Amino acid sequence: MIVRQTRITAPEMVFKISALCNNSSIYNGKVIGDPTDAAMLIYAEENDYMREELEKKHKRIFEIPLDSERKRMSTVNQFNGERYLLTKGAPEIIIEQCKMIEDQGKFNEITEDIRRKVLEDLKNMTSESLRVLALAYKKLGPEEGYENKETLESDLIYVGLVGMMDPPRKEAKEAVELCEKAGIKVVMITGDNKDTATAIASEIGILKGGKVLTGQDLDKIDDNKFKEIVQDVSVYARVFPEQKVRIVEALKSRGQVVAMTGDGVNDAPALKKAAIGVAMGSGTDVAKESSDMILQDDNFATIVEAVKEGRTIFDNIKRFVKFQLSTNIGAILTIISASLMSLPIPFNPIQILWINIIMDGPPAQSLGVEPSEANVMERQPSKGNIIPKRNLIKIVIAGVVMSIGTLLLYYYELTSGAKIISATTVAFTVFVMYQIFNVFNCKAKGMVTNKTLIIAVVLSFVLQLGVIYLPYLQHIFRTTSISILDWVLILIVASSIFLTEFISEKVIK
Repeated sequence: MIVRQTRITAPEMVFKISALCNNSSIYNGKVIGDPTDAAMLIYAEENDYMREELEKKHKRIFEIPLDSERKRMSTVNQFNGERYLLTKGAPEIIIEQCKMIEDQGKFNEITEDIRRKVLEDLKNMTSESLRVLALAYKKLGPEEGYENKETLESDLIYVGLVGMMDPPRKEAKEAVELCEKAGIKVVMITGDNKDTATAIASEIGILKGGKVLTGQDLDKIDDNKFKEIVQDVSVYARVFPEQKVRIVEALKSRGQVVAMTGDGVNDAPALKKAAIGVAMGSGTDVAKESSDMILQDDNFATIVEAVKEGRTIFDNIKRFVKFQLSTNIGAILTIISASLMSLPIPFNPIQILWINIIMDGPPAQSLGVEPSEANVMERQPSKGNIIPKRNLIKIVIAGVVMSIGTLLLYYYELTSGAKIISATTVAFTVFVMYQIFNVFNCKAKGMVTNKTLIIAVVLSFVLQLGVIYLPYLQHIFRTTSISILDWVLILIVASSIFLTEFISEKVIK
């Protein structure tokens, strides 16, 4: 954040307030502390007002910290043996506390015309996306105490406005656009001036015909009315901590899943109330402890990337479940149907174990690392069902097709005069090939490559060949070598699973 514009009437006091009413510091060229304070400190030092030197002359005696309700900070410093109150904060609040204006060494009472001119300057600066602070001071009387903050910070002398630019990250606009495509509404909640918030929100694409409300506007709206309009509001400016909680509660009452970001102590209640609280890595410990996640790089685009990753993980869980269920349904139906048809059981126990552990293992696990589909961030948020009705129907159809295909080929082998061990080997192999082909039905759609999946499929096929043709494994699995003609029939029957998936995609809506 850097100072871009100023409207100052007493430069010397502006620079001194910027440096002294400040809790940031510069160490080895790096700024430590609040970015706004840091910008003010650099602004003072660029004009040869060094904080270290000033603090030796003007020792700090007392401080009234910045808070989100008062929206200002004050310090009491010594000037030639006398106490001066130095204040900076929200311009519309500071100007109301000012009685005089210092203009090039002259002191005049603030009239309505002067006040109107200051507010006009403020509007011009905030319309350019600047974060603006007003600066003021006053000399304290010898008997004036620190007990009453409001009294202490009244009857001030106004000295100017300082506008700072905190440019949005270049990726912020793209991230907001991606959220819009993904069915995620981005809402800005800030303590900044309404015009500043509106300008920034428009710049990065948050404000597209939505409403802008201030904290004062919120106070005038009852809860029932607010719940009706909350989904139409895109920007909240000059809000107080309790109002952030109210916004979260109103959105949740409309069935929204709310993720809230924040970094300060005052953000903690809203972070706790939200479905997902996201604290900034540079934020306070209180905010971090109240949140569910910590954003280490303070970058909104990282949250969007996390949403994309989350959607991919959820998709992969559904792929894994679809593959496993279709396999199990197919195996159960095959065994039950064979019994009902008074046929010998097509799989022996060790073969069933092989199907579940080896054949389902590597291919199924590889589905868990499928890359994101191209349209993963162009879909509306999922309702959370791992097995939606559409997928369940497709799973059952796939299982039925596997069972029918396996039994038909098994029956064909038996009626063709093949030995039982040969027929069971063919049935066992065709069912395994169903799994190998079916894994491609379950993978991510589009031109995405998963090397792990390819390796898993090749490994599974090689292992199956070993089970069929290696004498030692033949003895364990009760299998025998099968002919090229058997393989042709196996591949033709097993590949029917592709046709089933294609038809299901076209028919099931």
